[in-house]
Amino acid sequence: MPFLGQEPLVGGYHVLDNITTSATNQYNLLLGGVAFTPESANHLLVSLNGVIQKPGSSFSISGSQITFIPSSGTLSNSDSIDFIIALGDVLNIGVPSDNVISTAKIIDNAVTTAKIVNDAINESKLQVSNSPTNGYFLSAQSGNTGGLTWAEAGSDFILDNWRINSNFSTNGDVNQYWERFTRTGTAQIGTQMQEASGIFTFPKTGLYQVRYHANINVPNGASSEHIYILATINNSAYTSMAKAETAGISGSASDHSIFCETLVNVTDVANVKVKFSIDGFETGGYLYGSPNSNASTGFARTQVFFERKGAAQ
Repeated sequence: MPFLGQEPLVGGYHVLDNITTSATNQYNLLLGGVAFTPESANHLLVSLNGVIQKPGSSFSISGSQITFIPSSGTLSNSDSIDFIIALGDVLNIGVPSDNVISTAKIIDNAVTTAKIVNDAINESKLQVSNSPTNGYFLSAQSGNTGGLTWAEAGSDFILDNWRINSNFSTNGDVNQYWERFTRTGTAQIGTQMQEASGIFTFPKTGLYQVRYHANINVPNGASSEHIYILATINNSAYTSMAKAETAGISGSASDHSIFCETLVNVTDVANVKVKFSIDGFETGGYLYGSPNSNASTGFARTQVFFERKGAAQ
């Protein structure tokens, strides 16, 4: 490639230490007092008695030693080795300056794990979308910068339990008396359901198993009484998803326990919701509520369960 002016030279050029001749043709090559091994005889510019020597025929190299091949046979202390210049590897670029190596100059797969400094890869480099919390793990999140987010271990599993704390007898939606069952010795897992006027909202999308356990007082002579799980996918129109019923009673009033269950595919928490209802309850018939209104001590009689089984389908 042509240059205007002097062409820049790049390579390992060194003037080796002076050598005093004696009655021998073999001498050690030193650079700064340390043994120096050239690439080959062709990498040395040697002047003897004012004459540039030809590599191979006037001298040879073996390791860090040079051997002269003078026409006189043997050098003496009257001969003078004027200089020896080591050209090094003339294609060697040497040590690059700071901030001059671009990514285009690094070939693919050239940077190995061994070349990465310990602790060099941190959250900033990973571009995690949120701040860490002890016990959380990194989870794939394609919608976030970097594709990673800190998530709570086990947070995908949800188990929640509600009951009614008073008897309910009005046919239609069971729209009051609901409370989370928190009696001492019980617990819930994960983010909990929300309830308003008997309508239950899911905390996150997923496939849920919903169970409805009803403890019913059936009056004398009553026909069958029904319970339903209803769901909506548009936060408006509800459809019956599951049903259970009692048998007719011809004798005295009695208590019955029935249940139904279904799977609800929650693809949108704003629109997919559930509620519970009763039908066919005659005068004197009702759902049993908890006999003790204290949520921490009273047991559950009519209750519902919500269990997240996995991702929405």
